[in-house]
Amino acid sequence: MYMKLLINLLIFFAGTWQTALGQQKYALLDNPAAMQKARQATQHLYNWQFAQATAQINGLAQLVPQHPVVPMLRALNLSWQHYPLQEGTPAHQQYMALCQEAKARGQALLEQDDMHLEGVFFTLVARSSIMQQHHADGSFFAAVSMAKRTYGLMKTGMTLTQANPEFLFSTGLYNYYRERFAQTNPFYKSFLWLFVEGNRPLGLKQLALARKQAVFTAADALHFLTHIYLHYEFDYAQALKMAQELSTQYANNLMYQSLWGEALLRNQQWQALGPVAQRLSQSQGAYYAMAGQVLQGHLWLQQGGGALPKAQQAFNKALQLGQDLTQKTGHFKSMAYYGLGQVAQRQGYAEQATKYYNQAVNVAEYDNTKEEARQALASLKQD
Repeated sequence: MYMKLLINLLIFFAGTWQTALGQQKYALLDNPAAMQKARQATQHLYNWQFAQATAQINGLAQLVPQHPVVPMLRALNLSWQHYPLQEGTPAHQQYMALCQEAKARGQALLEQDDMHLEGVFFTLVARSSIMQQHHADGSFFAAVSMAKRTYGLMKTGMTLTQANPEFLFSTGLYNYYRERFAQTNPFYKSFLWLFVEGNRPLGLKQLALARKQAVFTAADALHFLTHIYLHYEFDYAQALKMAQELSTQYANNLMYQSLWGEALLRNQQWQALGPVAQRLSQSQGAYYAMAGQVLQGHLWLQQGGGALPKAQQAFNKALQLGQDLTQKTGHFKSMAYYGLGQVAQRQGYAEQATKYYNQAVNVAEYDNTKEEARQALASLKQD
C-alpha cells in the first residue's frame, strides 16, 4: 500500500522541497516525458492493467535507466500480481531484490547530496516497502530494525502538513497506526517508546482531510480509511460509502472489490453483494477466490434453511483455497470458520460449532470477527 506514494508524494515533495532547497536538476522530476510515463504506469498498475503498465515502465527505463523509480515500479507490479506475496516464492524473492535495488539507487543519490529530493523520497519508499514485507512475513525484528532507519524520513513529513495537504496522508497514517499497533500488536508495543506518540482521532481527521484536500494521495487516503472503518473502527456505514467510491474508481482491482464486498456484507446489502461475491469467486488468484467464497457463503447463510449446505460448501471451499497461502489469510479464514460455526449451530451440532468458533477466534486478524465468535460461544453455553 505504501508504494502508491511512489509518484503521488514525489510530485508534492518537488513543490515543497524545491522552494526550501533551491532549484536543482532532477532526473525524474525535471523530465516531463519520464514523469508522464511514471504517472501512467502507476494508474495502470492500480487498475490492474498490467500489460499497459509494463509498457510504460519499460519506456521509463529507457529515459532514466539508473533511476530508483524503475525497480520500485517493477516491485509494485509484482506485488499486485502476486498478492499476497508468499515467503520463499520466486515472486517474493524478486520483489525484495527490486526493493533493495531501489533503496541502493536512492542511497547512491544521497551520497552525492544528503538532501537530494529524489534520493530521500525513493529511499523512504523502498525502506517502507521492505519493512511492510518483513512484517507480513512475520520477521518482526527485521521490521522494527527497518522502521528505526526509516523513522527520520517520516518525521520530516510531520512538519509539512500546513505547507501542503499531501503530507496529511503519511502523517495521518502514522498518528493512527502508532496508537493502533500499541493496542493490537504486543510484540511491537515494547519498541514503540522509540517513536513519538500518535493520536488516533487526529490521524483519522488528517486522513479524511487528505481524502478531500489532497490531489495525489486522495485515493490512498480513501483506501486506508475504508480498511480502518471496516476492521478497526467498525463504522460500517462510513466503510460502505468509501469502499463504493474506491471500487468504482479502480474497477479492475480485486483487492478493492473485496473491500467493497465486505462492506456490503457488514451493511447487509445482500442484493448488491451477490455479483461482487460471484466475480471474486471466479478469480484465478486463490486469495481473491477465497474472499469470494467467504462472501458467497455468508449470502447462503443469510438465506438459512435449505441454503445452509451451500453455505457450508462455500466456507469449506474458501478454507481449501487458503491452504497454500501462508500470509494475509487469517481474516477470511476467520470469517469462514465463523460461518461454519453458524451452520453447525443452526443444525444443532453444538460441539462442532464450538470447535469452529474457537478456530475463528484463534486465526482472526481483526476484533469484529473475533468478538462475533466469542459471542456465539457464549450463546452456546446458555443453550
